[in-house]
Amino acid sequence: MAGASREHQNLPEYESLAALGAYTGIGNIELLLKANQLCTDFTLDTVSTGAAIAFAMDCFEKGFITMQHTGGLELRFGNDDVMLTLIESIAYREGIGKILAEGVSRAALIWGNDTSAGGLI
Repeated sequence: MAGASREHQNLPEYESLAALGAYTGIGNIELLLKANQLCTDFTLDTVSTGAAIAFAMDCFEKGFITMQHTGGLELRFGNDDVMLTLIESIAYREGIGKILAEGVSRAALIWGNDTSAGGLI
């Protein structure tokens, strides 16, 4: 980026902030910067990752999945505590991340319970 200072070259794009932040109800900018960097480190698409996390949060809040599905994580919108853990679990395909790494459509098929018919995707 010509003319940009070095410190501003690694800032997230607005789509990344929207997906990781607005989609999930998380407004902690420091956490979102860490989440964006973690996605970059793992070569995860930030928009797809944010959408998958938001989908899981929506499914959790609507009762389609439980803490048994999430490995004990309380996937509520705005829950800052789960963001980085979920990104790592997606990258390593561990726990709920194994499903979320496949994308929202696949997660809806796996979880069933009208997650796709209920307008969540």
